Amino acid sequence: MAKARKKTSAEIKADKTDITANWASLTWNDLERWSDSRSVQRGRIYQKQGRVSDMGITSDGQLLATVAGTQRYVVSVALTQHRKNADKPKSQCTCPVGASGCKHAVAVVVDLLEKLADGHTISTVSLTDRRWDILAYEDVDAEDVLDDLLDNAQQAFVSVKTSDKTTPLDQVLPRTQWNEKINAYIGQKSHHELTTFMMTLVERFPELREEFVERILLEQGSGDQLLKETRKEMRRVTKEVGWQNHWNREGYTPDYSKLKHKLERLVEMGYSNQVVALGRQLLGRGMQQIEQSDDEGETAAELSECLVVVFDALFHTSLSTADKINYVIDACLQDGYEVIGDAIDPVLASGQPQDWATVANRLRAQLDELPAGNKRSDFSQTYHRDRVSDWLLRALEHAGQKDALQSVYEAEARATCSYQRLVSYLLEKGDDEAVHRWACEGIEQTREKWPGIAASLAGSLCELARLKKQWNLVASHAAYAFFDRPDRQTFNNLLTDARKAKCVRQVQAMAISFLETGQSPIKATRDRNDHVKLTLDAAWPLPVPEYLQTLWPKESQQPYWDVLLDMAIAAKRPKDVLNWFDRMTDEVQTKCQPWVGLDWHGRVADAVAQSHPQRAFTIRQQQLEAILPQTGVRAYESTAACLRKIKPLLVSLNRSDECDQLLVDIRKKYKNRPRFMEILDRFDEQTILLARKTRRTVR
Repeated sequence: MAKARKKTSAEIKADKTDITANWASLTWNDLERWSDSRSVQRGRIYQKQGRVSDMGITSDGQLLATVAGTQRYVVSVALTQHRKNADKPKSQCTCPVGASGCKHAVAVVVDLLEKLADGHTISTVSLTDRRWDILAYEDVDAEDVLDDLLDNAQQAFVSVKTSDKTTPLDQVLPRTQWNEKINAYIGQKSHHELTTFMMTLVERFPELREEFVERILLEQGSGDQLLKETRKEMRRVTKEVGWQNHWNREGYTPDYSKLKHKLERLVEMGYSNQVVALGRQLLGRGMQQIEQSDDEGETAAELSECLVVVFDALFHTSLSTADKINYVIDACLQDGYEVIGDAIDPVLASGQPQDWATVANRLRAQLDELPAGNKRSDFSQTYHRDRVSDWLLRALEHAGQKDALQSVYEAEARATCSYQRLVSYLLEKGDDEAVHRWACEGIEQTREKWPGIAASLAGSLCELARLKKQWNLVASHAAYAFFDRPDRQTFNNLLTDARKAKCVRQVQAMAISFLETGQSPIKATRDRNDHVKLTLDAAWPLPVPEYLQTLWPKESQQPYWDVLLDMAIAAKRPKDVLNWFDRMTDEVQTKCQPWVGLDWHGRVADAVAQSHPQRAFTIRQQQLEAILPQTGVRAYESTAACLRKIKPLLVSLNRSDECDQLLVDIRKKYKNRPRFMEILDRFDEQTILLARKTRRTVR
């Protein structure tokens, strides 16, 4: 990395008169420390899309601009002194986030640096610019209305002078005092003046016109037309699916705000029953829309906000409490994306035991109509039945019919293989004999199609053995987990439980032998009827219960170098780390298999950096060579992370100059990857402005 050239006296003098000089020292790391990586990325996208307009700078270097987001936002950004005399941005924005470092503020800073890199002159902005007023008022939902109000108010009574220069309004009065002044200003106007002013606003702003129309309909009690418009808006907003392009951060999210507003108006007009009826259609159409959407939950979040109004209306309808609860349950059963949230809580909390008894009877009848599942049923069929039975169990509890719970649990366990739910209930009840009997039956019924359920049931039996302090059985379960999924955690768990069973030495020796050779002391064979037969090594000290025998894994016959390597790293044994790493890589290369995962290279290099710096450097080099040809932000970030690790290794080897040359070579070879170059800028703390100018010169 080349050292920065010292500035000449002429350049230093020029910097003192250049109000943009301090901005030129910012790096991408500075922006991410001020904001966050996501906001920086989105702010850059906003800037590239040309959303920043009317940017100017004050005489003391403060930026003021307008950014087009969901609506027009006013942003100001200034540099403040931070620790070690470093400059740190501080911003103010009229967006809902409002906090310093939002994406709109980032877009303004990036736009300034882009313009400086292109040699553009930045226009100055006056302290009398109307946008300072908006920042002072802080009301972001009606910025254009605010412009007019403040303009008129300013003409009437604002004239604060300091050295013949108007001071920004946020330096004069706080918001509460402004409210008082605006209220007094409006109070002085005549009825005709106010009517004329409001009609002007109605003509300019469609949203305000719609507000007045709805209020008139509200006063006249004419809600049928509004109901028709609401239904039309519902069809419109649920028609287009949401999408997000995760590469360029572009996308579309359906806007439910108008529909929510209309539903709220209908509730105000006493149309709660109609809103609830619309809610059924809305949820159905919304589920289809979410299913077809390709985003990260933005569409679901919009729908969720709208459904809050529906369930609030449900609470105030003329329906019986039992019918309200049934409505909620039907909605939850239809909700496959958890968009309803806690909006249903007030309705459910209003239910009395007699209401829940009515609900339970309905759910029992509904359950009887559903086809009974079995171990051959598809997942969706059993999942729906389980959800209905979950609500039935909940209804029985609220109705005070706890004696009926176990019969439902048992019937549904055999109908849908939901044995784990039954066993958990029996464990809580303390019925140990029933726990063992039902868990064993469940293991036998689920081990083929749903081995995860079978393993979970085995875990319940292990918990029962632990409660009874049957340590031999507990250790046997730990052995099953280790031989099924050998890793450092299951190995340590096995030793812990074997120690309680007083056989830790034998178990440890045989477990390590298994990792080194792949030969298990417990061999499982299956006959033509899939019956399992276990053959135990004579030295193996633990029993294997019958229900575990049916689950016992087959031998892999392959050593587990990765587990041994992980254990050596955790134990901080660098010689063993290199030994197992070499054996692992040698075997992979001998069998012509894909190269060992690059994450191992990083972990091994870190583990031996102090004791074997040259070897650590060699491993990091191999990692770097494998990553560099790859494209994409994640690969570029991995390259920078690898370089950060290489630099101290070369310093410890007295070869620090090689790091600078390595970075120069990488920049030269991959200069056609602009995103990669920006990430390298962060690595060597190159300023955004200098990097931009350099790349423009290269092109």
